[in-house]
Amino acid sequence: MQEHNTTPNKLNTKDGNKDTNFNTINPVFEFDKHGIGVEDIKDEAEKILKQSNEAKESKGLFTVKTASRWIEQAKTRPIPQMLFGEFWFEGELCILFADTNLGKSILAVQIGNSISKGEQIRGFQLETPKQPILYFDFELSDKQFENRYSIKFEQHYSFDNNFIRVEINPDAPYPKTKPLRITSTIHWNEVLPKQGQRF
Repeated sequence: MQEHNTTPNKLNTKDGNKDTNFNTINPVFEFDKHGIGVEDIKDEAEKILKQSNEAKESKGLFTVKTASRWIEQAKTRPIPQMLFGEFWFEGELCILFADTNLGKSILAVQIGNSISKGEQIRGFQLETPKQPILYFDFELSDKQFENRYSIKFEQHYSFDNNFIRVEINPDAPYPKTKPLRITSTIHWNEVLPKQGQRF
């Protein structure tokens, strides 16, 4: 029958000596030998804890946190800088909407041009340095764009190379899609109107 040590501060050794005290055991961890430090272990533990918390906060399409937790997270991010005065800051989604032919596209190009050159539009503060922008143009052809930013196709405006214009390529191959498969039966008597009914 195997003997078990019931004294919490005693340790059985291979030679049967029961006088070894936990308080006298001083393990030596050779972290440096393996390139691991105490800070590395703490960082890894915090990383695992953070991943666990993030998994709990993810609810399908949404991320759900307390207001205090959102603020704590936001404190770690840089303060957004102005792109177009108080109207538009870094990291924000900005939507221009108005009736047709009121200058939405021209204003969008003007804002993009300002950011790409690092030059503010008079009256609207720009706090960021010059940086690349993508302008997706699904309205004008290249010739129409040239006309808009020239005087009768001469004396063209000079954009910075940070201003990148994108348009749809009509010659691009269409992506291959799987054939549509009908998965339910349509009962025509439920879809078509009954005799005498108007639709």
